Amino acid sequence: MKRRSAKAWAIIFFAELLSLIFVASATSADIPEQVLQKQQLMQKAEQAFSLPNSFDERDINTARGKAILLEIATGNASLRESEDTLHTLGFFVLEQNAKQPQPPVEEVKLFSPSIYYNVNLREWYVIGGGRWLQADSYFEDVQPGSEIGGNDAVGIEFLNADKMLSRVSVKYSYGAYANNTGKMAELRNPMRSVPNQGHVFSFRDLLVQTGADSAWRLQGERFAAAVVYASNFADVSHGVPQVYFAHTGTDTYIEDFNFTEKGIKAVFAPNTKAPKRVAGFDNTQYYPERKRSDVLVTIAVRIILLFLLIGIVSLVIFLGRRRKRRKSIDIV
Repeated sequence: MKRRSAKAWAIIFFAELLSLIFVASATSADIPEQVLQKQQLMQKAEQAFSLPNSFDERDINTARGKAILLEIATGNASLRESEDTLHTLGFFVLEQNAKQPQPPVEEVKLFSPSIYYNVNLREWYVIGGGRWLQADSYFEDVQPGSEIGGNDAVGIEFLNADKMLSRVSVKYSYGAYANNTGKMAELRNPMRSVPNQGHVFSFRDLLVQTGADSAWRLQGERFAAAVVYASNFADVSHGVPQVYFAHTGTDTYIEDFNFTEKGIKAVFAPNTKAPKRVAGFDNTQYYPERKRSDVLVTIAVRIILLFLLIGIVSLVIFLGRRRKRRKSIDIV
């Protein structure tokens, strides 16, 4: 049997090495970026966190972590300030860069949803929420103690998600809103749910008298929603998660929700006759829809007011300069 030379063995070695590099790079290229990111986060989290032997301790960690996630989702806490605490509880965040669309009213602020991996129970949280910024002014004409229209809604929607997301195990989902004590109350039964498109929860908003000063406050001032997936959530692309919010005003209620590729859209309906003013809205629409002519009139009025303001300012400046000239002439 003829023995191979050192040169032949070197050629074989480099050929095998190149083939291994090629296979590894091809395999990585075939895996979607979101899947790689989640798998890497799982590995990092399980190495960094010492899993408690006690199942009770794991449940305690999970409960404490969930409470912090709600505070972050509704703007009561920042992720930057809470991240170290979350790490000690076994929660690790996936970096997200998605932009959160805002409702067509400036009184409401929605925060971009975040994705967390909980090592204790090997589960994933997609959670987000929002809050009213100027509830007092928006509801100034609402009778204290009364309900405000029909139920409002909060949810998580997924845009451009892999269809395989519908096969990932949803362990449970929940909504939450600030009750009359200011604490977050959980909602466990979604009003509508489509596995790879979104989950929506409804809640009742009303003005309640609370606190040491017995002031009237909005129940539902803060709100959030979450979907909790099993560990195989890491194996599929989740697309772009977004927070969904819908508000109903006087004599209005939500009849249903449409789930589309562009997101969730509420089907509003009047309790009596169709209201003349804005009586409801969600991420993409007013109800009733504002006519183009109404929008043009609003723009025209604003332009006229702007020119009037410019004219008044110019007149004040002119009169001021005129007085100075008179004073200088009198001095001379």
